[in-house]
Amino acid sequence: MIYHGRGPMIMVEAGEATRVAISLATGGGFADAFPGMGQTAHLMPVMPLLVSGVLFLFGAHSSAALTVLLIGALVQFAVGLLLIDRVYARLGSPPAARHVGLAFFCLVPIFAKEELIDFRFWEGALAVVLSCCGLLAIGRVRNGEVLSPARTIGAGALAAFTFFVSPPAGLGIVAAWIMTAIPRLPRRRVVLLGGSAAIALALMVTPWAMRNAHAMGTPILLRDNFGLEFALGIDPAVGSGRPSSVAYEGNYARIHPYRSVAARARLRAAGGEVAYSRMLGHAAWRWVTDHPMAFARLALRHYAAFFFPQVWQSGDNHRADARPIILSLINLIGFAALLFDALSRRFRLTPIGVFVLATALPYALVQPIPRYSYLVYGLMCFAAMGLVHRCVQVVATRYAARCGTVAHPAGDHLHSLGTGAEPSVLPVLHRSTR
Repeated sequence: MIYHGRGPMIMVEAGEATRVAISLATGGGFADAFPGMGQTAHLMPVMPLLVSGVLFLFGAHSSAALTVLLIGALVQFAVGLLLIDRVYARLGSPPAARHVGLAFFCLVPIFAKEELIDFRFWEGALAVVLSCCGLLAIGRVRNGEVLSPARTIGAGALAAFTFFVSPPAGLGIVAAWIMTAIPRLPRRRVVLLGGSAAIALALMVTPWAMRNAHAMGTPILLRDNFGLEFALGIDPAVGSGRPSSVAYEGNYARIHPYRSVAARARLRAAGGEVAYSRMLGHAAWRWVTDHPMAFARLALRHYAAFFFPQVWQSGDNHRADARPIILSLINLIGFAALLFDALSRRFRLTPIGVFVLATALPYALVQPIPRYSYLVYGLMCFAAMGLVHRCVQVVATRYAARCGTVAHPAGDHLHSLGTGAEPSVLPVLHRSTR
C-alpha cells in the first residue's frame, strides 16, 4: 500500500469510480466521471453509492474515510477468498487441494494494487463475493438438494443483484444456473427461479433508468459507456502484426475523456456523454460491418487476452513483467483442470467452467485489462492448484510404489537390525540413503 499510494491514508484516485463517489458525497450527484462533464451513467451505481456513504460520514478526503474504505476492500477480498474455498468444498474438492489454492492466491498477490486501491471504489471484489454466493447455491442443487420456494426466490434475487452490480459476472451466474437448474430442478422451480430473477432485476433497473431519463435525457438501463469502450478496443490494423498496445494507447489518448482534454471538448460538442458514446459506437460498428473477418479475429484476440494477457496490459507497475506470465499459467492449468474434469466424466467443475467462459464473453468486444480478469482469477487459481496437487499426489504415489518394490528387502533388513522405524517408511528411507 505504501509502495502504490505513499501510505494508506493518501487518496489515490482509482479512475472514474473515485470521482463519482466524491461527487455524490459532496452534493454534486452522480456526476463528474470525467472532469467537469456533469451527470453521468458511465458506471453502475451500487459501489459509488456505498463508497459515497462512507465519504459523506467521515469526510471526502479524511484519513478515517480512507481507512474504512481500505478495511472494506480487504474484507471483500477475504470473504471472496473464503467463499471460493467453500464453493470448491461443496463441489467435492479435497481440503489439501483447496489449501494449496488458498496459499498460492495469498502468497503470490498479483492483484495487490487492485485489492488495496481499486476495489475501494470499483465493484470487482464485491462481484466475486456475490458470484461465489450464487455458485454455492448452484452447488446445493448439483448435490441433489431441491431448493425450497423461499431459497429459490432468494437465489433468483441474488443472481439479479449480481448482474446489477457487475453485468459480466451476472451473465456468468445466469449461464451457470441455466446449465444446472434446467436438468436438475422441477419445472415449477425453474420458472420460479427465472421469474424471481427477472422481477428483482426489474425492481433494481427501473429506478436507475428513471434517474438516467431525468439526468441524461434517455432511460439507460445499465451503462452508457459501451460505444466508448467498444471504440477503444477497435484496431483497424488487426492481423498486420502491429502490436495491439499501439492501437489501444492511441485510441485511449485520442477518444477517452478521462485523460484527454481534446476528447472532453469533443464530448461537449457532441451534446454530452450519451451522444458522444453513441457517436463512437456507430463509427466502430461501421468498421465492423466493413471488415467482419478482421473484427472476428479482433474479438478472438480480446477473448484470449482476458485469460492470457500480454505484458503491456498490466500497466506501468512493478509486476508488469511477472503478472501476465503468472496469470496466463494459472489460466492454462485451470483450463486443463476443467478439461480433465469433463473428460473424466466427473463434471464436478462444470458450473465453474460455464461461469468463467460466460463471464469473459462481454470482454471479447472491448480491450480487457487485468482488473476485469479478477472476476474469475480466484476460481481458476483453485482449479489450477487442485490439478497441480493431484499430479503431485499421483507422482508421489508411483514413486513410493517404485521405491517399495526396489528397496523393500533392504528395508526389512534395517528393520530387523532394530532401527525402530516402521516398515512402510523404510523403502523411502533406504532409497534416499542409497
